Amino acid sequence: MNNLISETFSFRNKFLNFYFCIYAKIKVEQISNIIIVIKNRLGENYEENEFKRLVREELTMRQYSEEVINEWIENI
Repeated sequence: MNNLISETFSFRNKFLNFYFCIYAKIKVEQISNIIIVIKNRLGENYEENEFKRLVREELTMRQYSEEVINEWIENI
């Protein structure tokens, strides 16, 4: 019985780790796509401050946390 309980918790932990890794990857891909779309939309009119403002605005509208937004903005 103890072995079964141990295996169940082990499986649960592996599943949660997998789930959170997939969730994080999807989140990164979504934010990357948003940034690419905004950059392409600006085209020849690209200006770094305007680009950052538009990215911040879009990520805020999509309800990303301020911490996540700032991390991405700093790396633009």
